[in-house]
Amino acid sequence: MNSFTNIVCIPTYNNKKLAIGCVMTLQKLTGTIVHILDDSTDECVRQELEKYQRERKVSNIIYHGLMEGIYRKNHISNWNRYEQMIEEGQGYMNIRHHDDYLLKKASCPTDKGSGEIDKTDMVINPVAILIFRLGRYSVYRYHCHPAMQRLLVNHCKPEILIYFNYIGPTACLWIRKEVAKGVGPFDEDMVWLVDVEWYMRLLKRIDKSRVKISELLINSSMRHQGSITREINSGSLYIKEVEVTRLVKQYRVDNRLRTSAFILRILNRIISSALLILIRDDCDEKNL
Repeated sequence: MNSFTNIVCIPTYNNKKLAIGCVMTLQKLTGTIVHILDDSTDECVRQELEKYQRERKVSNIIYHGLMEGIYRKNHISNWNRYEQMIEEGQGYMNIRHHDDYLLKKASCPTDKGSGEIDKTDMVINPVAILIFRLGRYSVYRYHCHPAMQRLLVNHCKPEILIYFNYIGPTACLWIRKEVAKGVGPFDEDMVWLVDVEWYMRLLKRIDKSRVKISELLINSSMRHQGSITREINSGSLYIKEVEVTRLVKQYRVDNRLRTSAFILRILNRIISSALLILIRDDCDEKNL
């Protein structure tokens, strides 16, 4: 029988502080191999990572440096190296940017000898958005409440993601390796909806009953200096609408789905704002 090992792929670029911060939160996970996919223009991430490994005596991190001699169209090329990291055996795969980290006591899908791997193709971790700090505690709201996520997964077509990305960043997903292998690369011609288009292909491959909503929370500091989100804000509305139009035509989406998505987004905002989350600051966000 193949061994059970989870893998986490972290594409990173020129930000050693965030990369190490992300790695630190992942050390709470057991039975996990972390692959650092570094496309930086210098050695800053590699050097900081080697220092961290020496000081903490960490052995579950594998570093992959710049893709020498390989044409890189954009940062998505680095993301697509995830396909090379999926080894044989049972377990789940997770792709997270270096600005994504865990909140609350960390856990990830495990077999635990219960055959859970045979029942679940994908686990969704909800995203928490920081609202304000209160002493040693922080108050968050859900990007999309878990109950709403379950409703959308079970009763809506994957195409609704074009108008309402109820999943969030790729860090929110743990995907069974066998399933992840067949999804294919991220579309390097897209900017804003690159993850959404990939999610749609993924959801079309799996049985909705095999999707689990977890209690583990993810936080993403996407607005930091140098982040991709900030860099593509210029002309973003035009770019996003072009990509929406492309996906609507490609997947032959009914226009009524846009209205449904708008209503569900409003409902979700009401629910998420009413059910705030209080978390003690024992995570590494303030150090990032």
